[in-house]
Amino acid sequence: MKRTFAFLLLTLLFTASCEQFQTPQGNEEYEPIVLTKSQQEVVARGDAFALDFLRVTAKSFPGTNLFLSPMSASMLCCMLANGAEAETYAEIVKAIGMDGFTIDQVNDCYATLVSALLKADRSVALSLANSIWAAEGLDVKADFKKRMSSVYDADSYVVDFTQNSTLKQINGWCSDKTKGLIPKMFEELDPQVQMILINALYFKGTWQVQFTKGQTAQGTFNAASGQQTTVQFMRAGASDAFTGYADENVTVARLPYGNGAFYMEAIMPAEKDFTAFLNALTPERIARWDTNNLQKFELRFPKFKVEFDTDEQLVPIMQALGMKKAFSYAAEFGGMSNTPLYVSNMRQKSYVSIDEEGTEAAAVTEAEMRKNAAGNPMLVFDRPFVYLIREKSTGAILFAGMKLN
Repeated sequence: MKRTFAFLLLTLLFTASCEQFQTPQGNEEYEPIVLTKSQQEVVARGDAFALDFLRVTAKSFPGTNLFLSPMSASMLCCMLANGAEAETYAEIVKAIGMDGFTIDQVNDCYATLVSALLKADRSVALSLANSIWAAEGLDVKADFKKRMSSVYDADSYVVDFTQNSTLKQINGWCSDKTKGLIPKMFEELDPQVQMILINALYFKGTWQVQFTKGQTAQGTFNAASGQQTTVQFMRAGASDAFTGYADENVTVARLPYGNGAFYMEAIMPAEKDFTAFLNALTPERIARWDTNNLQKFELRFPKFKVEFDTDEQLVPIMQALGMKKAFSYAAEFGGMSNTPLYVSNMRQKSYVSIDEEGTEAAAVTEAEMRKNAAGNPMLVFDRPFVYLIREKSTGAILFAGMKLN
């Protein structure tokens, strides 16, 4: 099946066994990548996860211009899965669509693909990086460190999370690996954090046929809210590069980069209920549109830039996808450390700029891990509550109050 731009990047991140970077070196002839049956299954499952991730995130950010990196989130979860056990492991791999595979199979499958993907188009700049930041004194298991090094080529650091120098070091790493597009991942660090796992992705591709800057002009964009806004539209005449498909239900455009190995696929429904369309979007539907006879079209496409931050919402998003135990005191990360750990926070920041020349995009996804309280539950008063001041022996209430906001 022909893959969407989003999943081409998803697959690439999945398969990254280390930080990789390739700089533009001309558009050599495109050669299709031949996949084994198991690798094709991984690709298909990744397609499904990418759309599920987009759908669930859209529910948390209604009316927002989203830009996500499903691949970055998935890669980070794979790193977590390498240190997870039992039900925690099962939930993580199921959430990203990799259930049914052992972690060795997942790691091996991704590592096998990396070489071919990085050779797909040397005119596209690609950077993939992973890192582990462990607190001083944390007993990180040797096997976990070996996997992170050999499979993911993760940079490894031992740090003091109470020091401002550590904050600067981590933010500097994120900025460096995204070519400055994500300059500050953290405003501050939780001093109780024991470990932070980070994945960073950078992509820069030049259109196979660039838009002419002099033809960019203002036009009306009909927003999902029903309002009309004014945006800059890039224009291109019909060419062999920009192809698409249109019927009474959908408009699909394909915009290739470099030698055509990577492309952006834009899908616009005719129906006004965009949420209904998104909820019904599947890899199978996209495949059917892709197999139609793609024709040459003139194109008007908006020029835009999006910076997006999941902030505190990535945890409930991953919980909605089925990854629950990892965020609780019942988390099982015995493959990572003898110290009981759980994921206290996950977050993703992303950036994309689309203009006449091409696309530049980056994302950083991080997971923070803290010591759990040896099975003691945590009581979080994060909703309105009543509070009383009482005498112990009689139970007499001396004061009563409510905290509402």
